[in-house]
Amino acid sequence: MVFGLAIVGFWLVWPSVWRYWGSVVTGWGTTSSSVEWFDPAFALLWVMMLVIVAIAVVIAGVSSRSARPGLLALAIGIACGAIASAESRHFFSVDATAASYAWTYGTYFMAPLGALAGFGVSKLMKPATREG
Repeated sequence: MVFGLAIVGFWLVWPSVWRYWGSVVTGWGTTSSSVEWFDPAFALLWVMMLVIVAIAVVIAGVSSRSARPGLLALAIGIACGAIASAESRHFFSVDATAASYAWTYGTYFMAPLGALAGFGVSKLMKPATREG
């Protein structure tokens, strides 16, 4: 149940964040950096993916009584990355660099990392139970 709610929440939030970020904040590639391979727009998008998934996992971790919370967190992260990837459409120019591909597709690998971060936070938030 918690897994499903986390996935539905991500499915509802991520497309809006992606479109807003691309259209309003970055103008779809109008940002630049002095370092040729560094893309600040995608760096911040990676952070947003990581934070959104971490929040979903923290909420799921604190509210669930899963016997394997780490597995639940990883499943949420993988599912969120897969959903974001499935909903995306990328168009690259003929002369696109390898860094363009890495920044674009690397976004989806941030979801499992965000899940691990969220799992760590949820473990800190949940009181330890003692077997007695």
